[in-house]
Amino acid sequence: MSVLFRSMSKRFKKFFGIFLISLLILTISIFVALHLYRSEIKKNIINKISGKISEFLGHDVRIKDISFSFSEGVNFYYINVKNPASFNAGNLLTIKRLHIKLSLNDLLAGRFFSENVTVISPELILFKDKNGRLNLSDKLLSFFKRESKLKYKINEFKIDSGSFRFYIDSENKNSELYRKLLEIEKINITLKELSSNKGAKTLIDGKADYAGGKLKLYGWIYLKDKPKKFMVSASLNDMPLSNFNEISSKYNLELEKAKINAEVFIEGTSDVINIKNRLQINNAVFPYVSRGIKEILLKNESRYIAN
Repeated sequence: MSVLFRSMSKRFKKFFGIFLISLLILTISIFVALHLYRSEIKKNIINKISGKISEFLGHDVRIKDISFSFSEGVNFYYINVKNPASFNAGNLLTIKRLHIKLSLNDLLAGRFFSENVTVISPELILFKDKNGRLNLSDKLLSFFKRESKLKYKINEFKIDSGSFRFYIDSENKNSELYRKLLEIEKINITLKELSSNKGAKTLIDGKADYAGGKLKLYGWIYLKDKPKKFMVSASLNDMPLSNFNEISSKYNLELEKAKINAEVFIEGTSDVINIKNRLQINNAVFPYVSRGIKEILLKNESRYIAN
């Protein structure tokens, strides 16, 4: 009897071991199938979104990955907006991550209402060819010209660690000087209360690195009012004039220690604009001036009146 019991016990253990292994294989297979199914669904969603955006912008748009949760919103990863076919194979815009926290109810109702939109590490590269054309599609250019009917409200729109470059296809405009003057790095901009509603006051605050100096910007604008009302104050601090050595050397100017500080204040409406400028240059050495010049200060006020 005991021998029979031991025999049955061994068979049961063997059967149970086979059952566990089979269950484990089945579980792994289900998880793999679900992952592949989920990946396929995600791939289809990405392709549809990329296709819609490509059709809307007139540029080929590629999105590497996407994630979504009801609490955190939508994240798009590694977005590439390609140049038009008539230009080189580079990108007009690349974005490391785009985060949108939005209201699905408003979106279904045709309104784009979002608590915040964050664009992380965008790089915009504009290129102007020998014929004066920019690497922007006709669809995108027409979009900028027409007034959008989309209802939107974004509490906070942020650009984090962005960069901007502008290249001109001309032998005279590809020098180191032009490269420095047409590039902006470490762009951080925050817009608050961005809305399609009339009377909405959008606040602007930003900073960036430009040509070795520090660029700061703040202001406000009523985007949907007619005429548009706005105020913008910008400053550039401690930009080294050694950037201009390839020009200054021709005229015996010593600009190694010289720095420039500039401020501009613009306020008014789309009909009347008041402008105040302040330009200060320190520690420049000019020919026939033995001690150099400690400071040059230029101020200007002007007014622009639309026809």
